[in-house]
Amino acid sequence: MLTYLSFLWGLFMENTKIFNSFVTRENPIDISIVGETFCDENYYIERECSDLMALEYIVSGSGTLEINGQTLCPKANSVVLLTEGSRHRYFSDKNDLWHKYWIIFNGNVAHCLIDEFLPKDTYLFENLNLEKEFAQIYSIAMKNDYDYQQLLVEVSKILFNIILAMHNSDAHLRKSRAELIRDSLDEMVEGEYSLDQLAEKMNYSKNYIISIFKKKYGKTPYKYYMDAKIETAKLYLLHSDDTITEISNRLCYIDPQYFATCFKKTTGLSPRQFRNSNIR
Repeated sequence: MLTYLSFLWGLFMENTKIFNSFVTRENPIDISIVGETFCDENYYIERECSDLMALEYIVSGSGTLEINGQTLCPKANSVVLLTEGSRHRYFSDKNDLWHKYWIIFNGNVAHCLIDEFLPKDTYLFENLNLEKEFAQIYSIAMKNDYDYQQLLVEVSKILFNIILAMHNSDAHLRKSRAELIRDSLDEMVEGEYSLDQLAEKMNYSKNYIISIFKKKYGKTPYKYYMDAKIETAKLYLLHSDDTITEISNRLCYIDPQYFATCFKKTTGLSPRQFRNSNIR
């Protein structure tokens, strides 16, 4: 027996199709529920220990996901992975409401795909144009001319392509999140440090950025940034004719005296002493 549910309340609208009565432990992949949601300003979901595994595609809008100690900001063209056993809550931005497709699924093969193809403890995959694939799953689920086994075959193919696209997304395939943060800090060296700007760019909370960066590099992002400024200053002192004031200004120090203080604290020499000691 299939169950169709449709909710319309104010701005909130949700259409779902439930297949729970067909789910068995024998299928390599089982589809439990497929849905489309237009969130309103009161949309809020919280699970202390989730008993489901789901993929949600954000068609438009933005919001917040807190999951297993991470605070993430899913927005348009993002895929959210909700895992079994996770503690999570999520809600839409009241001024930029989510429109999303979602699928709850299970099965041994489904778990293997997630474990083998996707990085551990990663729940947000961005810049993925997968609206067509999720809309296809929704369309297939809503049809009446598919029996459940036929639906599994069709949906499993699309689901595999979605997971493969998530696997191939550059940010998660080629570099760890900490490395991406480091790259952004390197771009800031000749500018002012802004953790708020970094958090917005990376789509992570400030506390999460500090935590994962320190875990990998043994220092906070701010300490890395300040050390990188000193290393860049050394290059200018050795390989340019810029005055110390010009270097200080280029690296956005408050004034040359503060630059000299920071430089000596790190190297044991003033900028002028460092430059003179390396003249050949």
